[in-house]
Formats: sequence, structure tokens, C-alpha cells
Amino acid sequence: MISKILHSAIENNNGKIVVLSIQKKWLDKIKSGKKTLEIRKSSPWDLQYPFAVMCYETKKEGGCGKIVATFVCNKIETLHCFEDLAYTATGDEIPAVTKRFCEQGCMSQKELYEYGRTTGRLYGWHVSDVESFDAELREMGVRRAPQSWQYGRCEVSS
Repeated sequence: MISKILHSAIENNNGKIVVLSIQKKWLDKIKSGKKTLEIRKSSPWDLQYPFAVMCYETKKEGGCGKIVATFVCNKIETLHCFEDLAYTATGDEIPAVTKRFCEQGCMSQKELYEYGRTTGRLYGWHVSDVESFDAELREMGVRRAPQSWQYGRCEVSS
């Protein structure tokens, strides 16, 4: 049984969802409530807010290799790496967006820079309404584990 909020996010996009590959250590932080911003190098462009995200826990470092959680994304923020992550030897104030990405994404400024330096831009997917879930990829219309994320389908009955 899924919550009304998740059900609504799935219906909002006519069953279209995001299936996100995520390592166990990061998913554990999301499930505990410590991580409320999922940092990615790209973001969905073909969905309306809010949308549903199904979390595929990778097998790396003890993960189970299936969908074990879900969350609702109500907003995605952008971090411009070359502006917002510039190391300031002059003692300038760190931009608020950088602080938010570090704190809510559970990453240091250096980790953010290393992750985003080749793309120049990072996206912070706002995480809310986290729920446990139990499904195989094929149940979401996905044939193989996504490299980062991909679209899938989830049919819910009214």
C-alpha cells in the first residue's frame, strides 16, 4: 500500500516515474532523514512536480539490487559549479545554495566540486515523503539497472 502523496505524484505524471540507481550508504541517509537533497549531474525534463522516484539500491557495498524505497520530488535546484563552488582564498562568503547542497546533500564543498567539475552544473533533487518499497526493476518497466536514473512506469489503481 502506498501513501496518498506518492499515489498523487504517480497519477500527476500518468504513471511515469523516475527509477534512480543509488548506493546503499546514500539511500540509508535518505531513509534516516539526514539526506534531503539528492545530488545528480542531470535531472528529468519530462515530468511535472511533484513526481515519484523509485530508488534502486545498487549491489555495491552490500546493496540488494532491487527497488527498496521511494520518495517524492517537489523541486529541483541548480548549483553552478564554477560560480557557486569557487574556492575563495579571499574569504568571501560561501553562497547559500552551496551551503544548502553541502548540508542537505551530506557532501563537502570539495566533494561537490569533484563530482560536478566536468559538467559545470549539479542538480539537487528535493527529497520528501520517503517510504519503504519492494519491487523488481521489471515491475517498473525497466530492463536493466540505470546508470544514474531513467524513466519508468508505475501503474496505481484508484
